[in-house]
Amino acid sequence: MKKDILKIVLLVLILIIPFILIISESNNKPLLERIEKEGYSKKPKDSSWEFVKFEFEEGKIDLNINYSEKYKEPILLNVTNATIKDSLAIAALLKELKSIFPFKKIAYFSDFIGKDFESYNKNRNASTGIYESFDEVMSYTIHISFDPKLKYISSGTSSFNINDRDEDFGRMRKMGWNRYYNSNKLVFGFDDSVPINSRQVYINAGFFESLWHTYYKNFENAKLLRPDFRSDQTKWIGYSDNMESPIIKDAYNGFKRDNEFLIKKIFSTDFKNQFENYMNQTYPWRYSNIFIDKEQARQKTSAIIAFLGVLILILGFTLFWNKKLKHPLLSYLLPLLIFFISFMSLHYLNSYLIQIEYLNHTLKEIIIFLILTLLFVIIISFLLWQVEKKVFFGTISFGSQLFFKLMITFLLLSFPLIVMLFFKRSTTEDYFEIFPFLYLVIGFTLGRGLLIYLNHFSDSLVKEKDVELSRLKQVNAQAETRLLQSQINPHFLYNALNSIASLAHTNADKTEKMALSLSDLFKYTINRKGKTISTVNDELEMVRSYLEIEQTRFGDRLEFVINAKYDVLTEEVPLFLIQPLVENAVKHGISKIENKGHITLNILKTEKGIEISVLDNGPDFPEGLVSGHGLQTVHDLLRLSYGDNASLQWQNAPKKQITITIDTKA
Repeated sequence: MKKDILKIVLLVLILIIPFILIISESNNKPLLERIEKEGYSKKPKDSSWEFVKFEFEEGKIDLNINYSEKYKEPILLNVTNATIKDSLAIAALLKELKSIFPFKKIAYFSDFIGKDFESYNKNRNASTGIYESFDEVMSYTIHISFDPKLKYISSGTSSFNINDRDEDFGRMRKMGWNRYYNSNKLVFGFDDSVPINSRQVYINAGFFESLWHTYYKNFENAKLLRPDFRSDQTKWIGYSDNMESPIIKDAYNGFKRDNEFLIKKIFSTDFKNQFENYMNQTYPWRYSNIFIDKEQARQKTSAIIAFLGVLILILGFTLFWNKKLKHPLLSYLLPLLIFFISFMSLHYLNSYLIQIEYLNHTLKEIIIFLILTLLFVIIISFLLWQVEKKVFFGTISFGSQLFFKLMITFLLLSFPLIVMLFFKRSTTEDYFEIFPFLYLVIGFTLGRGLLIYLNHFSDSLVKEKDVELSRLKQVNAQAETRLLQSQINPHFLYNALNSIASLAHTNADKTEKMALSLSDLFKYTINRKGKTISTVNDELEMVRSYLEIEQTRFGDRLEFVINAKYDVLTEEVPLFLIQPLVENAVKHGISKIENKGHITLNILKTEKGIEISVLDNGPDFPEGLVSGHGLQTVHDLLRLSYGDNASLQWQNAPKKQITITIDTKA
């Protein structure tokens, strides 16, 4: 009972927790909307990590790639048309790069290869002594050029006049600074008036962005572009009219800082852990899991739901397996109710974990749905109960019963779908929508079939064990009965031989008579051939032989009367059941008095069975008669042979008698 209570408590907790989770956020906007459009987070966001997040969201970062191990190639700079100010800014860039990447080789292209880029480009097939492939060398090189007279920005195969491109580009040209990059190519245009520190800001910002795009291009393939789960994404970049204003400087300093941060993190040995920790600490874990890997989040959710589903199935089976409920309707209603509520609960849990773009159900909606589910379950349960009650009369095989029960279950549960398909012109989309419910119906039908089969199998095993146990009990009872009967014979033999010995020297005729009677008595015993059952008539013959032996011994002091009608003589009783009663009357009754002793044996057939009574005029029965007067064997014979359907009683008034009552019709 305690185990069942624990199972019920655990089952209830599993079922209600998803409802609690859904209700706890039912009045809020969808989680995705609160985060993406309203900026919700658990703690303040870090701008540099948010830049990494954006790059990851764009599909430019793959957390499964160990960048620190795979990419340790050099960083080469091919600088052309640089002024003194430009060269000083580039030198500052190289110094900063070496502090950021101490494990990388960072150098000018000509210093590293041993020839300038133009010479190397003219003879691509010549070996450099270090790298054999021209493309390999190019993948490590970032080209930076300067052209203060730049009037056009090239992009792919098209060219645009800087002043005609758009208002933003026009303002950039008026500021005297232009930048063009295409993966690993950067072109800057600075007026002479631009100071070195400003040049350094813009060169660094452009370089780190180009550096990251260069590496991203090396990693890029279709599999790395993760699908976005948001409906829209837009990145806006504004520019200030004043190139030297604090606003634009801060913007480009921030851009430089973010790219430096990204480069540092992406090449660290624990980048994946750092990024996941930031996401988990900053955003709700549901959003974080889906953002990092939506497919993995779905797989985890499916595993959780599958585990809970199996756990619910096990708990349900153990609660209803081989259980007899008070009302037959409950055996239909409770499993159906648990099944449908489990489906609702797991569906809500799935929505809570991965469908963060939708608004959660309210408490009112959940209650209404639960009420409708309860009504549906009550109707279906009642119909199942009535239909199976009318159809199955136990005249068909178990296999046929199981088949028809499963068919009826499936048809009744599918009835709403059948009606909808019959009266409505269903489209292909409608059919896809009903598949989940159809799978639910099939699952419950098969589950019920399994439960019916297990209950039948369990009942069959129990019946087989009961039959085997009954047989063992019968064998054990027979063995004990034989043991008790074997205990009677030596006891009686001892008394009889003592009587014969006492008469041997005084009366030869009586001695002979007693010996012959004793011979008849043992002939009766020997001819039983191991049987434990006798008739009343055979038992009376044994009693007469015994009393004749005792009468020869006591002479005129013993008188006995046997009353048994003809209809009772054929009744069966355990062997040696009556003789111990008469022996007890002689030994503890007649032998204790000096006057004449009278023993009366009455055997009657009653409405329920047989009544055997032995009366004598000896001393009254003391307390503890059964254990004290050798009648324990008779009591045990009755218990083993009849159980509670026989009794042994005694009384001293109005007449002293001991009575056996046997209910043979029970």
